[in-house]
Amino acid sequence: MGKYPDVVDLHYNGHLKIVIDPGNDGDAQIEIFFERPHGFRCLDEGDLSYWDDPKLVENWFFEITDGGWLRTEHGGQLGIASTTPAMREFLICSSNDCVSVLSPMAPALRTVTNSEQGGAGRPATRFESK
Repeated sequence: MGKYPDVVDLHYNGHLKIVIDPGNDGDAQIEIFFERPHGFRCLDEGDLSYWDDPKLVENWFFEITDGGWLRTEHGGQLGIASTTPAMREFLICSSNDCVSVLSPMAPALRTVTNSEQGGAGRPATRFESK
């Protein structure tokens, strides 16, 4: 991979696992696991206008506290935020995709090496729900 982080896998089965290659030319990837998120959306990074902001290009994981997807959905047609007042929004930015996640809980993150994944290019191991 290159200099910038990349979303290399996204898996949803009631829980959401996102795998990031951090772009540091190491052999480790980062797994981000959301237990039962209320919603998520994945957009091509070209559809977002954050490439002019160095903070967004140099980092890849954020909690959005104002002005994001959650704000537009609160009281909107879907009513996502109205079902859980403590809803939080997280944004994972990469050079190929960006994922917004609405969840009442912060995700679990862990670093996984290629040997733990079963070799380069294979999906990372699956998280088990607690």
